[in-house]
Amino acid sequence: MVTKRTTLAAGNRHREREALRSREQSRSVRDIAPLPPIVNPKRRALSHRSLRLFCETYFKAKFPLAWATYHLKIINRLEKIVTSGGLAAIAAPRGSGKSTLTLVAAVWALVYGYRRYVVLVGANKTEAQKLLDAIKSALQNNKLLFEDFPEITYPIFRLNGSALLARGQLYIGNLTNMSWGSMLLTLPTITGSKASGSRVMSSGIFGAIRGKNSETTEGETIRPDLILIDDPQTDQMAKSPTQIAKAEDVINRTIFGLAGPGVSIAIAMTVTVIQQGDLSDRYLNVKIYPQWNGLRYKMLEQFPDDMKLWEEYAEFRRAGKNSDAAEFYRNNREAMRKGAVVSWEANFTENEIDALQYAMNLYIDDPLSFSSERQNEPIELQSQDAAVPAKTVRSRLNGYKHRVVPMDTYKVTGFIDIHDNLLYYCVTAWTDEFTGRIIDYGTFPEQHRKTFSLHDSGLNTMKLEFGGKKERYVAMGIEALVTDLLSQNYEMDGDADGVEPVKIDLLLIDSGYMPDVIRMTLQKIGQSNIVRPSYGRGVGAKIPPMNEWKSKPKEQLHLGHHWVENRSENWKYRCIKIDTNYWKSHVHNAFDLAVTEEGSLSLWGRNAEQHRMFSEHITAEKVQLVEVGSRKVHEWQPKPNQDNHWFDTLVGCAVGASVCGIKLESEKQNQQKRRTKNWS
Repeated sequence: MVTKRTTLAAGNRHREREALRSREQSRSVRDIAPLPPIVNPKRRALSHRSLRLFCETYFKAKFPLAWATYHLKIINRLEKIVTSGGLAAIAAPRGSGKSTLTLVAAVWALVYGYRRYVVLVGANKTEAQKLLDAIKSALQNNKLLFEDFPEITYPIFRLNGSALLARGQLYIGNLTNMSWGSMLLTLPTITGSKASGSRVMSSGIFGAIRGKNSETTEGETIRPDLILIDDPQTDQMAKSPTQIAKAEDVINRTIFGLAGPGVSIAIAMTVTVIQQGDLSDRYLNVKIYPQWNGLRYKMLEQFPDDMKLWEEYAEFRRAGKNSDAAEFYRNNREAMRKGAVVSWEANFTENEIDALQYAMNLYIDDPLSFSSERQNEPIELQSQDAAVPAKTVRSRLNGYKHRVVPMDTYKVTGFIDIHDNLLYYCVTAWTDEFTGRIIDYGTFPEQHRKTFSLHDSGLNTMKLEFGGKKERYVAMGIEALVTDLLSQNYEMDGDADGVEPVKIDLLLIDSGYMPDVIRMTLQKIGQSNIVRPSYGRGVGAKIPPMNEWKSKPKEQLHLGHHWVENRSENWKYRCIKIDTNYWKSHVHNAFDLAVTEEGSLSLWGRNAEQHRMFSEHITAEKVQLVEVGSRKVHEWQPKPNQDNHWFDTLVGCAVGASVCGIKLESEKQNQQKRRTKNWS
């Protein structure tokens, strides 16, 4: 007799059997056993004791070129750190593969069981995650690693890139306990695998690095035993002593404290020196951190002997004539290579003949970046001639009204910069201590908008204003602007009843462009005692300073302070030649001073934002320190695609003050020294 109770019991037994069958089926699906066999045991065994062979065998695509000598030294140092412990700070040219080498060293350490817990440290969380992604990609996608290390790579392959599948993955009925996260990787627990349960963690240098112990399923506690720090500073950090000190504290205390008792600390730090005295520079300095055994490698160990030939080559390149530059190098290659020592001869692109040409192209195109990123010897920009940022420039506000002259003004100077479309001008009031207050700047024709570029479409140009040929409308524009500036009456600030309005004492005009037009226009205007042509020249370290210049035939020179007054047969007017390198450095030095300091530069008003575009012009050039023999010069070059025209006008105003007889403090001190020497 079948009762209701027996029917229910039979149903329960059926459901239990189905559930068991489902669980067993699920376990069989999740169980990845058996592992594939090792395809090439001999290949695997050969790389066990050689990081170099491991790189050449399993990561040949990452290192397709012949090694540089410094590559082999880096590999040797990394190998010793992985196998025996130790510290190393390594600086090699950007693009040389130093970061890739350290990541491959981490993979080598893991797959052969040299290290069980690797910590990857980057400048921030995003950069650290990229480091871990690179290791995950190697373990997931490298064909030869898949063939020869199946106990590690096959379980990863079975995840199909899904972190969720790692939770329930089995091997012979046991969980592999893998994790496949964005900041943490736990390798599969496989009996007999030297990498069983090993971990890789990533963190930004200011992230939560402390307390990263881990316990395996066998109950073994593992602590970080290999730390790889890759480019731990950003550009912003490198300029902040506070951030540098904070990062040093993390490295010296937190990171050093990660290894447990009895574990040989193993840390490799790959760095790029951004500026002198930054975090990277300090750890490479054996006087500050001798235990780090800093290794610093350059792209060019020695520059060529004949830099004059390379300067001729550079002129072709700067003019966009790359094919002519290449031909020039082919024709003069032997002479241009003499004395040069290139650290990696195999490193050049299809656009270059050899590695020296590639290196020199990088140097010519951006000397500042080349010095830091390729040579790891950045030019010191924190000296008295350092460039100040645009934010600093526009923050130097003196509170005076627009076009109002302070009571202590001694001279007022102006400068006009010439272009086809626009004329840029600046007017500055100077004290007898060389303190400058910018009282006006602008363009002719006026643009009536907050921001614009010289090459913007829709500008209100002189051609639209006057029409005709270029020579005509440029001449008419100069005449109109000069007339307007010379007619301006600048009021004195404060209680100045009965005081005559102030006018411009000296107005310089850039004559480097269209000199014939400027010559004829100035003759038409007259006012030769007030309006003068000028010409800027970057007097570099290879050129004698202006105070050593000699007069040429039919030429009269008057030597000023880093300017010369030249009167030749071609000019009725006396032309002022300007050492722009010196005076551009002076302008930035002056903006680096507080508004209340003697010798400072400042802008009218109280609204910094209204001077944003002007400040961007002032900071539109980069500076590098060039040394030739005993002569050192800060040389300035325009940044690509940035307008610097108001920078030129302000430099001209400062030179105008010097021409008017105002002396810088350094000039006064030199004069006093000469007098003292003569009296003695």
